[in-house]
Amino acid sequence: STAINRSLLFEDVFDVAADKVKEVMEVDSVFIYLLNEERGKLELKVWRGVSDDFASEIGELRIGEGFNGWVAQTGESCFIEDAAQDPRLTREAVRREGIKSVFIVPLKSRDKVVGTLCVATLTRRHFSPDEKKLLNLIGVELGVAVEKAFFCQELERIGRRYQEIFEKAHDAIWIQDLSGRIIAANQAASRLTGYDLSELIGKNISQFLTPQGLELEMEVERKLLSGEEVVQPYEQRVIKKDGREAILMLTTSLLGDEKTPSFLHIARDITDERRLRENLRLYANQISKAHEEERKRIARELHDDTIQTMIAISRRLDNFISENPNMPKEMLRSLERVQRDIDESLIRIRRFVQDLRPPTLEYFGLLPALKELARQVQDQ
Repeated sequence: STAINRSLLFEDVFDVAADKVKEVMEVDSVFIYLLNEERGKLELKVWRGVSDDFASEIGELRIGEGFNGWVAQTGESCFIEDAAQDPRLTREAVRREGIKSVFIVPLKSRDKVVGTLCVATLTRRHFSPDEKKLLNLIGVELGVAVEKAFFCQELERIGRRYQEIFEKAHDAIWIQDLSGRIIAANQAASRLTGYDLSELIGKNISQFLTPQGLELEMEVERKLLSGEEVVQPYEQRVIKKDGREAILMLTTSLLGDEKTPSFLHIARDITDERRLRENLRLYANQISKAHEEERKRIARELHDDTIQTMIAISRRLDNFISENPNMPKEMLRSLERVQRDIDESLIRIRRFVQDLRPPTLEYFGLLPALKELARQVQDQ
């Protein structure tokens, strides 16, 4: 049991078990199969006392096939005094190898079959009750060890996967301890700060933060440690190795337990995005200002030039009509129509000038101008 449970790798577990079983049971050969549930087959992992060619011929068995398949299917141990004469034999290689007596026990963990352990002799042999009990106990121990090894290998695989994600992530990720010392970081964090990973690890986060940024950092960490809610992501600014400032969108999480807490930071550099947004805002303001100036210019020119000219024309027409009372009535009516058209055009132009730059907006601001516009729309 100690020898079997000492290792956490499949290969080591099986090698140790096969050697110990062959030695203790004094048999000619040992076979250990592991159940592949996805394929529905038993796969031979370790063998002792037979050639590699023979092992390859019995390397895979369907559930229910042959002696080991039967044990895997029923979950019960099986003794065969003469394998060559047993009707369950499915592989001629066993007969050619000269294998006679076989004893097989299931490898179980939590009452679930995970494989089989098979011992065989080249001569007929009866296994004593104590030997059968011992082999069954070894099967149980080996089943638990298999599950433990599988669990550890799965954890290792997941760990490697997460490490790969951590290292290849496009976002900058770093972990710092309670004192602010960086204990792990990825390549994106290196690119973000401008420091090589070897330089970055071990540095204190305070070296990258402005006084305001450090204050924000301490406040976030305090809230996380006390269980208070933190609005995330939040904006933070860091000083890069070359002295330039970078704007980050940052998410911070608490790792570890109360005794050894640490903080996981995931950051995205939004410096270029922020500058682009500010440039677009500035550009929009400039366009809006240019439009406003253009409206002012048009309104001013209409008021100072066009309207004054039309007023002068209207007055001249009025004077002309007054000075010529004896003109033909048809001509008089035509001149009066022209004068009315000019006066109506003046009203429309004045309204247009007012719409271009309402006096209320000019002298009282946006809100009173909007209220006046709403009243005008309602009146209409």
